[in-house]
Amino acid sequence: MIYFIQAGNNGPIKIGIAKNPSKRLSQLQVGATEELRLLGVMNGTEQHENDIHHQFAVHRVRGEWFSPTPELLTYIATQSDTLNAKESIEDNTWAKLVKSESRLLDLLQEAKATKDDKSKLSFCAHDYWYREDGLRDRLYCLVGWEAEKWYVSELRTSEAFDIAYDKIYESLPNCRNCSCV
Repeated sequence: MIYFIQAGNNGPIKIGIAKNPSKRLSQLQVGATEELRLLGVMNGTEQHENDIHHQFAVHRVRGEWFSPTPELLTYIATQSDTLNAKESIEDNTWAKLVKSESRLLDLLQEAKATKDDKSKLSFCAHDYWYREDGLRDRLYCLVGWEAEKWYVSELRTSEAFDIAYDKIYESLPNCRNCSCV
């Protein structure tokens, strides 16, 4: 996939290619002083990426980084999937994970069903997540290096674990009046 990643709100835009733009964003962020954000993604080959580089060569800052000109921003808005690009990639990956391991949906539903009924002075999502035989322990059995389905390679990656972790944990209610906040 061809990706468009911008440094800060008005900084240069990197036009690159990666199988997993979200992972590439994380890799680039390690060495960046500004927060990077994924502006858009599109299907394409290395030749297509090179064509885009050539098209915007006059706006090149260095390497694969280009000035955020109106022309480039218009191109990204009209030619790429700009609507929540990172989320759409992760949702697509989540769908693939669920196809390989349907019990992930059970964990997601359990997380969504967890309610803070406010009957107590506080609520802690971490209690549901980290307690013995909590959601996290059961997630370890489904995705990541310890996945029970050792023969399903797409489940046995740290990326798969991270995506499932985020999707399920974010479905829990927010902590309230606990030591986490």
